[in-house]
Amino acid sequence: MKDVLFSYDNEYDICYSTPERAVRELTQRRNNIKLSERVHDEIYFTEALKEALKEPRLVLFRQIATPLNETVLFLELSKKLGLKPLIFEYSKDKFVGSSNLYKRGLGKMPIYKFTAKNGEDALEYRTIVDFNKFTGTPLCDVRTLCDESLLQAHHRFCNQFFNLDIDEITIDLSDWFTFYKAEASEYYTPLMTLFLRDAILCENFVTTPAEEDFFTHVARPAFKQVCEQYGLDPLVLRLINKESEQRVFWDCYPTQIAELLSKNGYS
Repeated sequence: MKDVLFSYDNEYDICYSTPERAVRELTQRRNNIKLSERVHDEIYFTEALKEALKEPRLVLFRQIATPLNETVLFLELSKKLGLKPLIFEYSKDKFVGSSNLYKRGLGKMPIYKFTAKNGEDALEYRTIVDFNKFTGTPLCDVRTLCDESLLQAHHRFCNQFFNLDIDEITIDLSDWFTFYKAEASEYYTPLMTLFLRDAILCENFVTTPAEEDFFTHVARPAFKQVCEQYGLDPLVLRLINKESEQRVFWDCYPTQIAELLSKNGYS
């Protein structure tokens, strides 16, 4: 085979495209009228989602867009590939304090300080939410210690840190997820189908103990189901290289965020 369609992660059996191949496939598939008609007939598209995917996009899926180090990397990659970035949000998802590190980090923000000689990343935390009051509440209804919307606070942090209008590169898919019963086991296959011809997904499927159940019972079956149903693989790029994907650094905020938080009243 002269052209490798995608490369397997042998340990975890998840397929990742190379960036060059993903961009090439996206261009070709978007010109495939039959594929386009089939996907748009079989998958629910809101008008906002149709509009957002009118042009090729590079996608990151997180509950709330926030300027983590991984977001910095995502925006750099979108520029390198020449694809407009798009962040899928799920603002009606429930806020939790311990079972999901990403959601917890929205309220107790880990800020990168330095990397020690032993390779460990040193952090400091800024708590901006009363966890006792808001655990279990939809993220869109969570208020910060400064009595502002948690969603709007993180959007403002993005605007200030990246010097952009975050509303131009985000779309809240809460209603779309609700259509699929708001359960990952229900919506993840349709989600993966969006990356057949409409966009490219950036993700790292890391099977740490905390994420193994999701990977085994949701992500991998969804990926394989789409492959079997359409005869094509969802276009997925490994956002962070395999050697460093489990570094705490990527789930932290850049050091400069500490000063930005102080300027916004979060000391």
